[in-house]
Amino acid sequence: MDENLTPTEIFYKMRNQALNLEPEDIGVHPSKDLKHVYGILMEIGHPDGVVTLIVLADGTVSLYYENGGGLIGAGGEAEVHKAAEEFLKVVEGHHRHFQEAHVGKLPEDGQVLFYVLTYRRGILTGEASETKLGDKTHGLTEVFFAGHNVISELRRIEEFREAE
Repeated sequence: MDENLTPTEIFYKMRNQALNLEPEDIGVHPSKDLKHVYGILMEIGHPDGVVTLIVLADGTVSLYYENGGGLIGAGGEAEVHKAAEEFLKVVEGHHRHFQEAHVGKLPEDGQVLFYVLTYRRGILTGEASETKLGDKTHGLTEVFFAGHNVISELRRIEEFREAE
């Protein structure tokens, strides 16, 4: 990582790398469980910046904070891996609910933006308010909660590491 980059610049660099990944870059192909989807970015807008969860079919799981920090490469942890696999399966089941993406935009405070990496349709997107998703009044609610399960597992690991 370039030592001269600010935390925000690192966030954008990592985010852009994920958005520009091709399936062959990470050695994945359509499978029985993931025929269409090989990755997802779930981005949540907060007053102090954006939180981006990245989950890829090769087992990569990372959480980045726009204002600096995050958790990289946690997909090897059993509970994180299990939650990440389930998240991808839920996204796979909802892939038709996503539209063609205009990649680049970040969610505003209170908004959730999904970028779905697909084998044949490129990058797809979906967006909703965190309130509607939390109230279970949006078609992507199940996707949102599956993503939050991954975040919960990541935070559990973070807390465990900090306690050591």
